[in-house]
Amino acid sequence: MNKQIKVKDLSVSYQKSGKYHKIIDNIDFYIEPSEIFAIIGESGSGKTTITKALTGLLPKSTKISGLMQIGESNYDLSNDYERKKLSGTEIGLVFQDARSSLNPMRKIIKHFEEIYVNIKGLSKEECYTKSAEILKYLGF
Repeated sequence: MNKQIKVKDLSVSYQKSGKYHKIIDNIDFYIEPSEIFAIIGESGSGKTTITKALTGLLPKSTKISGLMQIGESNYDLSNDYERKKLSGTEIGLVFQDARSSLNPMRKIIKHFEEIYVNIKGLSKEECYTKSAEILKYLGF
């Protein structure tokens, strides 16, 4: 699971009043395996937009372009299908307020089911198998 991540020419445009306005313009970054990487900046500088663009969480009306390489796999970020393949399998996002995303009152399997069953369409048995593999890898 330790793979290099390269993002090249990431651009994001939001639609307003029928016109597209570029919010993120040709961002490049590289993350080495096991490297701790942070996106920092002022409120409104685009941090959340960048991460949501990479994880497929922006509205469908948003234009996204650029390339992402994870390990040896390449993804065209302008392609909705390719971005959806990434989400929950190769990359994920935990929001700043993790308590709203990771609820300690819910069993951990429910968090996995949201991705594997509801989004990826796997059976509950496949979900349990994949979840166990990930948790074992993480040392749980």
